[in-house]
Amino acid sequence: MVRCTLGATMVVLAAVACDTEEAGGEDSIDRCADDVDNDHDGLVDCEDPRCSVFPRCRADDVDAGGDADADADGDVDGDGDVDGDGDVDGDGDGDGDVDGDGDGDGDCAEPTVNCGGECVDLDSSRENCGACGFLCPDVKGCRDGECVCEAPAVICDGKCVDLELSLENCGACGFRCIGASGCWDGECTCGGFMPDACVSDDHVTCTELNGDPQNCGTCGTVCGGHSTGCSQQGQCVCEVDWPDQCREGDVIDCTDLDADSENCGSCGDPCEADEICVSGDCLASG
Repeated sequence: MVRCTLGATMVVLAAVACDTEEAGGEDSIDRCADDVDNDHDGLVDCEDPRCSVFPRCRADDVDAGGDADADADGDVDGDGDVDGDGDVDGDGDGDGDVDGDGDGDGDCAEPTVNCGGECVDLDSSRENCGACGFLCPDVKGCRDGECVCEAPAVICDGKCVDLELSLENCGACGFRCIGASGCWDGECTCGGFMPDACVSDDHVTCTELNGDPQNCGTCGTVCGGHSTGCSQQGQCVCEVDWPDQCREGDVIDCTDLDADSENCGSCGDPCEADEICVSGDCLASG
């Protein structure tokens, strides 16, 4: 907005005194650094008092860094270095590590590194064994960057165990004793009501072969369909209406050879699709 007052005119010329105030003058940090007299008052940039609110125009600004923060250090990110990379090491790579040892701070003497603000030796730290944050649980300690146990124990699944005594690691890591009374000298021990040992690839099951329908008479023999269980003689017991037994692989199924079309008269003798089994003979169904 321009307000003007006309003075008295004697001849051809009129003296005009203008008091100028233009909106959008020296009122931003950009306009106080553009070498333009934006409000037409004869004062450019920091010469104008209105620019004194900005750091680059303050009287106490001795900034020689050219970063417009009035501190003369060239540091625009305020982290104490002059590289503007977001860390305080001054090397321009943004990782904070000045000595190249990977710990991010450069303040730990070799061979230690910084783990969570603490200088530790990865070769011997139980809480940082081989790498920051790698904990050796339930073990004696860390040696040469590896968790170690006190002999004769060994590490199984992160824990120190005695392979001669452990029910979960008997003789080897992960080898279990199921239903056993114990593990002695690395072997599962069966006894009492479970005297028989059935061995598989990764465990031993202690059982009673004379009574276990999953191991009836021999390990792995299963009493299948229409069976009521395993007798004290180690034999599968069948239901009354299914008096006969047919074995396929490790499974014993109870059936009736007089009426079973899949086993008519004898195990494994099926009838044709249009036949039925009557008294152990395949007859035409029509």
